[in-house]
Amino acid sequence: MSNTRPQLGSFLGGTFSGTNGLTRYTNQGMEFAAKANDGLTGADQGEPGGNHGSWHPVLFPTGRTLAVRGGLGNTMWLAPWNRVNTDVGNLTMYCSDCHGSATANGVSAPNSGKPWGPHGSSKNFILKGDWDLNTGLNQQDDLCFKCHNYTNYATRQSIKSGFCCDKDNNLHGYHADKITSGIKCARCHAAVPHGWKNKAFLVNLNSVGAEGGQPANTKVGTAYSKFTQAPYYLDAALRIVNWKKSGSWLAADCGWSGTNNDVNWMKSTCK
Repeated sequence: MSNTRPQLGSFLGGTFSGTNGLTRYTNQGMEFAAKANDGLTGADQGEPGGNHGSWHPVLFPTGRTLAVRGGLGNTMWLAPWNRVNTDVGNLTMYCSDCHGSATANGVSAPNSGKPWGPHGSSKNFILKGDWDLNTGLNQQDDLCFKCHNYTNYATRQSIKSGFCCDKDNNLHGYHADKITSGIKCARCHAAVPHGWKNKAFLVNLNSVGAEGGQPANTKVGTAYSKFTQAPYYLDAALRIVNWKKSGSWLAADCGWSGTNNDVNWMKSTCK
């Protein structure tokens, strides 16, 4: 038996090779088990401080409740994930919440006449919505926004996010408002959101490792450059100087270094 993961486009009906820069399917088992100590009571659950692994809660809950995330509002999600305040961080989900025939945002039933379950989709990777370089850029029907509330992420809103509170209560919407070229999810987040080595699926171009084809803790590119390396980096831009708990981020926590950071670095990188 070969340990080589199958190539994209190697069978009829599959996603074409080169989609999002990928040529082979990724190791989902490794991605969901982002850290060996996760488990049901693992050290990476909740907000243990500093950086930690992140995952969508297929195998086990994240433990990142609204309170742990800095008191953010449950309307950052759509139903059923926003059902009651105690659900966030304590729920698990199915692969079929993201994979399957295309659905409307916030519902589980496929569009009329389409099959239930992850048997096929008109979208790449058998996803319920598009997921590509431009996700987040005025594409309200894309995959992320089947569960995450597009209005509260991609437009200026007052609802509190875990990404706050320097400058604004919701720095997702604040960035979307300030970046004239538009905000894209993959500029700051990993391009395969099963599980990831950093908190909140955040990329950090100041510390790229084997997942990006680099030696551990490599600072890639130049101060304002983007980085693409399949499967996890898709025109990524974010650089982190200081890791903070949710609800405690400052502008100075992002940048090339402790002296080239803050708003001026962001303006040069994200324009």
